[in-house]
Amino acid sequence: MAGLLLKLGGYGVIRLRGLLVLKSINISTLLVLIIRLFGGVLTRIVCLRQTDFKSLVAYSSVGHISFVIVGLLRNTLWGFIGAILIIVGHGLCSSGLFALVNTFYLRRHSRLLTINKGYLMLSPCVGLLCFLLVVRNMASPPSLNLLGELFIYIVGASINIFFFPMLILLRFLSACYSLHIYVSSQHGKCANNLRSRADFSVRRISLLSFH
Repeated sequence: MAGLLLKLGGYGVIRLRGLLVLKSINISTLLVLIIRLFGGVLTRIVCLRQTDFKSLVAYSSVGHISFVIVGLLRNTLWGFIGAILIIVGHGLCSSGLFALVNTFYLRRHSRLLTINKGYLMLSPCVGLLCFLLVVRNMASPPSLNLLGELFIYIVGASINIFFFPMLILLRFLSACYSLHIYVSSQHGKCANNLRSRADFSVRRISLLSFH
């Protein structure tokens, strides 16, 4: 879903942007963008309320589309480049998070945040890979997401200066749920019968490393 289907949706918007672009900035077009950004805020709030790792990552994938839509509908070169960078960067990062969640599930046979804890003590290597994926998901340097979102910030501010605080709010909430993924999975105490290190195979760690 994250690596292919959402990217096909973004490609479809790119192909049809001649019909969908905002030719002029008026009340109706501003309303469309405000609804889109407000939907992104709601999606990120839903992420903070999730108790299932897979649902959390899935909703975060949907939340990234807000930046893509703003960049593409403005029909500027910077918006187009920013949307492409977010599409590619998110495809690599989010699919890695899904692989990480699958690794947790195969070990604990559950995707609940309350059960999957303490992986930093079990495998520091998996903790490091989780941290790298999370900071890419929250658009920290030197990820493609950061560069793409910087372009989108400029495009949003060029549409209306009041869009800039909304984009900053989206970025803050994205950092919140990304750190929530890391803290919930890597810190805390795990059950005594789950303290073996043998379940993290070289194949699993290599998969996460390639992402």
